[in-house]
Amino acid sequence: MAQSFVKAQARMIIMVILIRWIPKTACAFTPICKPSSHVYRLSLQQQRRYQYYNLHHRQSNAVMHQKLRKFTSLSSLTSSEIISSSIVTDHSTFVLQALSGLTTYIGLVGYYDRARGHIAIDKSCFVAKQSQVEGAGIGLYVTRDLPQGTVIGTYPGVLRPGFKFMEKYESLPQTATYTWRFSDNEFCIDPTDRNGMLQDVCYGGTDNYPLSYFINETVFRFMSVSTLMARINEPPIGGYGCNVITEENLVKREVVFELSRDVAAGEELFMDYGLSYDRSGYGPSK
Repeated sequence: MAQSFVKAQARMIIMVILIRWIPKTACAFTPICKPSSHVYRLSLQQQRRYQYYNLHHRQSNAVMHQKLRKFTSLSSLTSSEIISSSIVTDHSTFVLQALSGLTTYIGLVGYYDRARGHIAIDKSCFVAKQSQVEGAGIGLYVTRDLPQGTVIGTYPGVLRPGFKFMEKYESLPQTATYTWRFSDNEFCIDPTDRNGMLQDVCYGGTDNYPLSYFINETVFRFMSVSTLMARINEPPIGGYGCNVITEENLVKREVVFELSRDVAAGEELFMDYGLSYDRSGYGPSK
């Protein structure tokens, strides 16, 4: 790059020298003695032509000098300075490309590993506390009367392919306690954290991509969802029946919770976990 610039400057200087030198050289060969009339007329024509050329070349030289002034700062630079400036430019371009790639990666991780699900009614309608079912842990109760057919929300968590969830399950078996598996067994909704535990909120994140948990817990923390819907237990053996029904949407990959009957304030919500759920730890109602 530096060599091509120097060559261009050299060519321009040579052109300026030739433009100034050619008319003077041509005039030097004009006959001094008085020639014949034919030769004299040619000499006059040549002189007029030379005068025209001189005027034209002066104008051209002025334009060239203006162009040369624009390159004065560059021509004063040494080769090392030109190369160093090129390196700085390349470095800046690399930094911009790296930042662009990092931003794209963070956006993709935030989209695919985001937490899904929502509560469809006022969150104050629910409270999580010890379940009536022995060994069931925390349950979900309503704080006010709610009518039959009320859609209370969708199941929270990160949508994951079934085979990817099994990789997490092999190292953290407890994560299966709160993970919803779709009826076609192709996807799961996992509301647990990186340790397989259910927290009050789900921030998202998986082991599929580097720094996924960190990105979702920091950059996309505002997109976290409540895990209240994951607190709904099965009814105790020989006890209460279910008051919540579920409907899977395999297109949107979401599970909608709806009240199957009227519920009164202070009542715990129960649903059917299906035939494949392990109930060995369940006991009767308290």
